[in-house]
Amino acid sequence: MVIAAAAFILFKQLLEDGKDLRSLSVRELGIGGSIIVVVAILQVIVGAFVWATTRFHIDEDEVRIEHRFITHESDRLALSKIQGIDVVQPFAARIVGLASLNIDVGASNSKKIEFLKRGEAYELRDLLISRARHEIAQSHTDAVGDGVGSQWWDQRRDEHEIVNVTAKRALIAGFLSMTFVFQVLALIASIVFSVVDHQPLGIAAILALLLSMVGVVWKQLDAAWKFRLLRSAGALKAVHGLTSLTTRTVPVRRVQAVEVSTPLLWRPLGVSRITMTVLGGAGLSDVEQSTVLLPIGDDEQVRAALDALWPGFRLDSVHLNGIPKRARWFRWFDQTVIAWGFDDEVVVTRKGLFNRTLSIVPHARSQSVRLAQGPLQRRLGLADVYVHTSSGPVTVSCSHLDASDARTFVMGQMDRTRAARARELSPTEHPATAPAVSSDEPIGARSPDIPARPHGVRTDSTANTAHGQ
Repeated sequence: MVIAAAAFILFKQLLEDGKDLRSLSVRELGIGGSIIVVVAILQVIVGAFVWATTRFHIDEDEVRIEHRFITHESDRLALSKIQGIDVVQPFAARIVGLASLNIDVGASNSKKIEFLKRGEAYELRDLLISRARHEIAQSHTDAVGDGVGSQWWDQRRDEHEIVNVTAKRALIAGFLSMTFVFQVLALIASIVFSVVDHQPLGIAAILALLLSMVGVVWKQLDAAWKFRLLRSAGALKAVHGLTSLTTRTVPVRRVQAVEVSTPLLWRPLGVSRITMTVLGGAGLSDVEQSTVLLPIGDDEQVRAALDALWPGFRLDSVHLNGIPKRARWFRWFDQTVIAWGFDDEVVVTRKGLFNRTLSIVPHARSQSVRLAQGPLQRRLGLADVYVHTSSGPVTVSCSHLDASDARTFVMGQMDRTRAARARELSPTEHPATAPAVSSDEPIGARSPDIPARPHGVRTDSTANTAHGQ
C-alpha cells in the first residue's frame, strides 16, 4: 500500500505539472523509479525489524503479544475474552505460505500476529479457540471426518460445507452493486455534460472515477469470490478471497441480529445478501466484511445459512403484519412494503423500496425495546417501535404501526425476551448431543482437557510482522 501510494503521488504531481508519460525524459523516469524502489526497500527493512522484535507467549490463561521495535509494547489478551480469530493471507504472503492472525477480543481493536507459516497459523488459531473454550483442538492433518481437508483453502476434514458462492454470482455481486451502478451513471453524466459544454474531462478526473469503480468491484469480488460457509466446532467459518484469502470464524452465540437484503437489481435474479450484527464486531478493522454471513445466494442458500445459524428456523413461518393505510401520510411511496411480525423465537421487520430488507433479532438477543410517537403520529394513532441489540449494521425497527398494536408489542416483548433467555439457559434446551453449529457453551466454561499445544506450534515464538504490506 505504501508503494502504491508513492506511485500515485508521483503520477498525480506529473499531471498537475501538465506532463504525460510520453513527455518524460529518461532522467525523470529514473528518479521516479528510484524513489519507488527506495520506499519499497525501506518498507521491507522496517517490516523485517518489526518481525524480528515481535514475540508471542501462550499460557493457560492468556496470550501475550510483545513488540520491541523502537518502543516496547505488550498486549495481554485473556483467553476467556477471545470472541473469535481470523486468519488473513494477503496475496504475496499466501504464495510463500504465510498467514497472519487477527484476534478479536470484543469492543477493542483486534490484535494481530503476523506472519506465521500457514499450517502453524491454522494450528495456533485452533489452539487459542480451543483453550478459550477449554476443548481439545484438532489440527488440519489430524482431524477426522468424511469431508475433504485443504490447507490452501483452510478447511479441516471434520468441517462440512454449508453454502458456496459460484464465480458467476461473485461477478453479479461486483457489477450489479448499487454503488458501482451509480458510479457508472456518474461517469456517463460527466461525459455527456463535457460534450455539451465543449469542455473535455481532464485525465485526472476520468482516472479518479475509473479507479473508484475498479475499487468497488474489486472489494465486492474479493468478499464473494470462492466464498464458502463451513460448519466448524461451535461456530460458522466463512472463507473467501480473490487473490488473498480471509477466514472468519463466527461463534453462533456472538450473532445478535441478521438482515436479509435484496437490492433492486438483484430481484429478477432471485438472489439476496445476509449481513449480521456480531457482538464485539464494532472494534474490527474491516467491519463491513466481518459482518457478512452470505455475500450473495439464492433462496435455498439463504435458508441453509439461516438454518446453520439457528437450527430449525424458517423465515417464511413468521407471519408479517402490514401498517395501517393512514400511514400513507408519512410513507406514501412504500407503505405497502413496511411490515412486522414475531413468533416465539424472533422479531422480524421488513422495509425498503429499492433495497428490500428483512431484519431478524432473536428474543434472547433483544436488549431493550422502545416506542416513539411524534405529534402528527399521535393525531393519527401511529407509533414507531425499535428493538435494540448490540451496535452493528442491522437495525430492527418498524415505523407507523397502529398505536395500540405498538404498545401491545412493546409490553409483550419484555416477557418474550425473559422467556427466551430462560430457555437458552435451561440445560434441557442444549443437550450434549446437539449439533456443533448450535452449541451454546459459553466461552470460558471449565474443563480439565486442555492440550499443551498442537504439533508444530510454538507457544513462545517469533512472529513475522510487516506493517507496510
